[in-house]
Amino acid sequence: MKTNNNFLKPGGWSRFAIICTVLILLNLLIFYFLPGNIYLYLAYTLIVIFIFKVSGFSSKHIFIFSFIYLMLASIIKLTGNCILAHRWLDGLSFYVLSLPVTATLTYIYEEKLEGKISYKKRNRAYFYLSLFSIFIFMFSLVFVNRVYFEVCFFNKFYTEKYFNGEEILRVNGEDVYNKMCIQIETPHNYEVIDGIFTVEGWAIDESKIPGTKIDYVGVWMDNKPAEGGKFICRCDYGIDREDVSKSKGDEYKKSGFYCEIDSNKFEDSLRKFYVYYHSNNFGWKYDVLELFINNKESFIFEGILGPDGANKEIEQEHSSIVEDKRKIILEEGEGVLKYVKIPINIKSGQDYLVSFDIKRTSTHLDNDIFFDFFGDGYDNPAQEFKIEHTFIDRDYKKINRLINSGDVPDGTDVYFRVFTYSGGSVKIENLAIYRVIGP
Repeated sequence: MKTNNNFLKPGGWSRFAIICTVLILLNLLIFYFLPGNIYLYLAYTLIVIFIFKVSGFSSKHIFIFSFIYLMLASIIKLTGNCILAHRWLDGLSFYVLSLPVTATLTYIYEEKLEGKISYKKRNRAYFYLSLFSIFIFMFSLVFVNRVYFEVCFFNKFYTEKYFNGEEILRVNGEDVYNKMCIQIETPHNYEVIDGIFTVEGWAIDESKIPGTKIDYVGVWMDNKPAEGGKFICRCDYGIDREDVSKSKGDEYKKSGFYCEIDSNKFEDSLRKFYVYYHSNNFGWKYDVLELFINNKESFIFEGILGPDGANKEIEQEHSSIVEDKRKIILEEGEGVLKYVKIPINIKSGQDYLVSFDIKRTSTHLDNDIFFDFFGDGYDNPAQEFKIEHTFIDRDYKKINRLINSGDVPDGTDVYFRVFTYSGGSVKIENLAIYRVIGP
């Protein structure tokens, strides 16, 4: 082994161990604070070659270092610590991709320094190191999700076709339908965000194909990946979810996902976050979150409900509402229209955030619940939304919707209306309507 007494005092292998430790810690710091930045990882490989060369080590020691790193990452993954393993392996994926090039250049550089380089030796170096590169790359795929290699490394070359999933697959002569689904539990749509926030929930593929599973969840911002969306992060997937296991089956126990996003990096605005998830058989699907980034308090949310919300009286049928207008009950009853009309003061061309919690209070719920801004001469589909009756559970679910008022005729009495023909009963609580003032 080569030595360099000017670098560190300990013996060769002690010095080697210290260098490996420092480089691993450096790599962890880089991909923890700046995940997915390929230029930093390529720069890191240059740091590796520089440190090893200055300390008097050869290219074979770089290979030993990469092997140690791979083994440590594999051991962490096998322990079942999902979050730590993914963070470690994220850095590993880039390092393994760039390592063969670094090692090849190092080997040729050594030969040139020693004056032994020749045409045959150069070709032999390329041939053997190429084979070794393939081995390292294939071996690493066993431990690192192949999808993440593609997503982070080749994101600029994706096409819309690649990001689409299959709806029907032909398996053993039968049609199998795509049953991928995702539930984003936090944050809720149109939630106001500042600082670091978490995106978490669960994703499964219930398609009846042996071995079908979700193998990737990731977040992009502002647009779809193939249309210029910015890659934000990969979510840690495989977290235990006992509730999903009870409702869907034991095979979906490790279906939870989780990631942290620092909103301080983004300008205050209403931003779209695309949460993509990938099935090993059906490909990609996604859900979209729209969030108000409000670190600098650029948005003001002005409540328009309450005793002074409007001068008109509340109208209702087969329903009840408390005085502060924040709680509505649509009562039990078959074949009748149930509604509540709450007077509101709104202005033309303004965005309004409607927020409430909803749950069913009876088993018989056979029709959707509709919500809109309504008035004589003011009844547009753009100001209407609905909650499907199959979505409403026994437990409260948070609903946020953004409605633009459009053109409100002068002198028109406008109401926030809730109505349904459903036979069952529904309870709405924490109702709030805000006029959104912002950039």
